[in-house]
Amino acid sequence: MDRAGYSAGVYREAIGDPVSERILNVHDTAPAFVGSVCRLYYLSLWPKVLFQVNQHPSGYAWGEGFVRGASACPLPEPSAIEPWEWVTNAIESVASQVEVLDHWDHQKDLRLVLECDGNQWSYIAKFDFDLLQEWRLLTT
Repeated sequence: MDRAGYSAGVYREAIGDPVSERILNVHDTAPAFVGSVCRLYYLSLWPKVLFQVNQHPSGYAWGEGFVRGASACPLPEPSAIEPWEWVTNAIESVASQVEVLDHWDHQKDLRLVLECDGNQWSYIAKFDFDLLQEWRLLTT
């Protein structure tokens, strides 16, 4: 599943039935991907997020990654953020500054500045398939 062009069906075979499916339209994606099916899978190892796989009309998988679950709660104060529970866009959306340190394929490393109680805190965040893997406070 680490090479381009494989069938999205391998996910259903490996994981089982998705918890949700919907067809993507012009408001969801680029024209080349309209008509794709977005499938969300629940994985018991990561109960607070869902794994998303899109299937292009021709059958190949694209856009794999974790997304917030429907019952996701608001982001806690920065010191309470834990790996394996948060996705890229949830953390980026509350940061006052975001700097991409490294981004290759499905891995992304960021430096983020978050504000809490009138103070600014800088963190290094490492993501894989949009799921937070590491959360480290930078000391100055």
